[in-house]
Amino acid sequence: TFAPTVEVIQTRHYVKQEERRLFPTDLGKTVNGWLVEHFPDIVDVTFTAGMEEELDDVEEGRRKWVPIVREFYAPFSKTLTKAEATARVKVPMRETGEDCPKCKQEGRTGRLVYRMSKLGEFVGCSLYPECDYIQGREGQEKAPPPEPTGEMCPKCGKPLVTRTGKRGPFVACSGYPKCRYVKREIDPADVVEGRVCPTCGKPLLNRKGRFGSFVGCSGYPDCRYIEGGKRTVAPPAASELLMDDPCPRCGKPQVLRQGRYGEFKSCSDYPACKPERAARTSARPRGPRTRKPTVPAA
Repeated sequence: TFAPTVEVIQTRHYVKQEERRLFPTDLGKTVNGWLVEHFPDIVDVTFTAGMEEELDDVEEGRRKWVPIVREFYAPFSKTLTKAEATARVKVPMRETGEDCPKCKQEGRTGRLVYRMSKLGEFVGCSLYPECDYIQGREGQEKAPPPEPTGEMCPKCGKPLVTRTGKRGPFVACSGYPKCRYVKREIDPADVVEGRVCPTCGKPLLNRKGRFGSFVGCSGYPDCRYIEGGKRTVAPPAASELLMDDPCPRCGKPQVLRQGRYGEFKSCSDYPACKPERAARTSARPRGPRTRKPTVPAA
């Protein structure tokens, strides 16, 4: 569960990765402090160890699972109800030492501060919502209003409109956010000539993903057909080969690749040459276990 956990805490901006190391953000520190304050028993490192021992007892038939869950959930539900009634977690604002230029022009005393949003950290005015200034957005024109295309949405029947996003114009349903249909434009150069999807009959496309090139259906996400059910990896260019750093398994040059957690080094003959997975160690011997006495609920 380590990799999914790391992905979640990075997506939620609780940590940031620098030089393949994770560092807590202001948001992560604030959330951690809130959890320690309201759920001290749950975030305690001894909680997981104790729960693991109790679940081992259930697996081996020494204890019933219902009393264990009841013993945990009764106090936990009370703590959860109390925590839900608290104010929303807010990240303390950090000043940049600069005045808000918009407030300065309009006679206010706003200061520029670091704020947090679902997209990450940004610099804005301390007097928000009275002042909506955001640094880096100066001079940017507002997005033009949606323009009807004359087509109807195939999902809900409402008119399709042309919108402008951060990556340029696109065609989507005017019923957003209730209907999230987006018309996907197909580049003729990506179409696989003479081939159609065996599942839905739509054209097949040459696509690229984080694992390399593959052939997939143009009807994605409604149709998730992938040619052969396997992903392929494009061979590296000659300029990318590390000739002075051969693979320890097959002797071929290694190459630098980009993965989910940053840059890494692997064999240029992948997937024909793959690193061996570490063998699982045998189960560790169980020693005498000590259990903290439980206090029955009143």
